[in-house]
Amino acid sequence: MYQKIMELPVYEPTNDEFKEPFVLIKKLYDLGYHKYGCIKLKTPKTWNPEFSYNRQDKKLNTRKQILRDLIKGKVFQL
Repeated sequence: MYQKIMELPVYEPTNDEFKEPFVLIKKLYDLGYHKYGCIKLKTPKTWNPEFSYNRQDKKLNTRKQILRDLIKGKVFQL
């Protein structure tokens, strides 16, 4: 009755591949990964993004927004 869903392919690029995203996408296309629609990329263990948010050190302040008021065009008040 139901078709079995194929597992998502996983690709683990090297650091050099990960530095050049367009080259990586072309390589994945050449390898035939485009047939799946999406794949999982596992970042290299040594990859360190230039900017990342450290949740341990800081707290994000949230604010209550009433969506029906925003839709009506009311300005958000702090």
